[in-house]
Amino acid sequence: MSNRGENVIKTSNKKFRNESGQALVQFAILLPILIMLLSMVVDLARIVDAKILINNAASEAVRYLVERDDPGAVSTILSVNYGDRLDMANISYTVEDSPVQTINYRYYPSYSYSYYNATMKYKNVKIYIEYKVDLIMPLSKIVFGSDFVVVDSWFTSRVGVK
Repeated sequence: MSNRGENVIKTSNKKFRNESGQALVQFAILLPILIMLLSMVVDLARIVDAKILINNAASEAVRYLVERDDPGAVSTILSVNYGDRLDMANISYTVEDSPVQTINYRYYPSYSYSYYNATMKYKNVKIYIEYKVDLIMPLSKIVFGSDFVVVDSWFTSRVGVK
């Protein structure tokens, strides 16, 4: 009986000795695949970060246009606030002003018992920003079919006119 138990231990030890390099081979096969997948994650994170920054830049630029009505200063605003995170050579933007429109409305002030008619003149200001995100990983260039990805954002705001 004890002889039989020793045989089982010897055969199991032989089995493990024959598979001693199997884990290393499996790791060597999977390592390039893991590196490629992680490289895709890096570029995807860069694209998402650029999209968030472009959304914020569009919002901030249109808010500046509402306050000061100076479309020429948008490039300065973008470079001052986002020049450290974005490549200014890859940014393009357009500013659109709509014609002045008039809206008639009624309001009820809290100090009175009647409605009042009023008019308001306004125009819509729209900014559209595009940004080219350069891809740095080779697999991302193959998957996207280009060396860059274009992310864009637009923002519209209503501006009161006197």
